Amino acid sequence: MKCDKCNQEFEEKDLQLSHDIPKYLGGTDNDGRHWLCKICHDAYEYEVLKLVLMNWIKNLPTSEKNKLKIYAEIVKKYFFKNG
Repeated sequence: MKCDKCNQEFEEKDLQLSHDIPKYLGGTDNDGRHWLCKICHDAYEYEVLKLVLMNWIKNLPTSEKNKLKIYAEIVKKYFFKNG
């Protein structure tokens, strides 16, 4: 079977069913779905989640955004610890 995004051939067991609107957002098979390899599926999920989070964060009060900055500092220290 081919990945619907990158068109590479994979065994069926190595493809994941991806919903156009992820199930964690209430998506169903009726919304559309694709067979994706793990790399393409993870990339799609990341883009959807990023857009949802960015929109959610835009509407937070400043005090809550400041709390998120603290978490970003923690991630930065962990992410760049070897770099």
